[in-house]
Amino acid sequence: VVNTGAMPLEATVAATLLNCVGYDGGEPSFEHIMDNQNRLLEGEERTTLLFTKPGQDALSQQYGSLALCAQGTVSAKPEWIKGQWWDGVQEFWDDLLDDGLLQPARTQGTGSTLQAPPLTIGSLAVSMRVLPGETGLARMALGWHFPNRIAGWWQNQNPMPTTQNDYARFFADAGQAAQWYRKAAETGH
Repeated sequence: VVNTGAMPLEATVAATLLNCVGYDGGEPSFEHIMDNQNRLLEGEERTTLLFTKPGQDALSQQYGSLALCAQGTVSAKPEWIKGQWWDGVQEFWDDLLDDGLLQPARTQGTGSTLQAPPLTIGSLAVSMRVLPGETGLARMALGWHFPNRIAGWWQNQNPMPTTQNDYARFFADAGQAAQWYRKAAETGH
């Protein structure tokens, strides 16, 4: 964020992610990503929103996790409200515009006649004060950890043989993968 003005600037950069863990990449279907869970993990160096699907078979190709990570002054809306069609996004914007910070959902929504599927969505926001002529940096990362894949290019085999990606040996979930990347990027290794 570059402040080209003459006054200090209060700025917030937000990132939002749909928890799509369990989606198989085929026909779009909400049933595969229903009942997903988001968990907020706050540490000294970073804040992570970990996206999972409880009860998954650890050997399935859809097994895994996603992570939205941020550093600095971070606020979070771990899960948007699951109201009617526009309730989640409306509550998100009302919350963010109120003071530039996010907090857990404060309402159950206003409702409408259009029903939306109860998707699990979460957001992180990095806030900063940028002095005139200076630049502020929002450090955010998206991590993923889907350890299982098809073990080759065989066709017409049911079930398809699977193997693990090599990174599955090093990371238990997307949060660990994102943390490793952040450290590697900072040190140049």
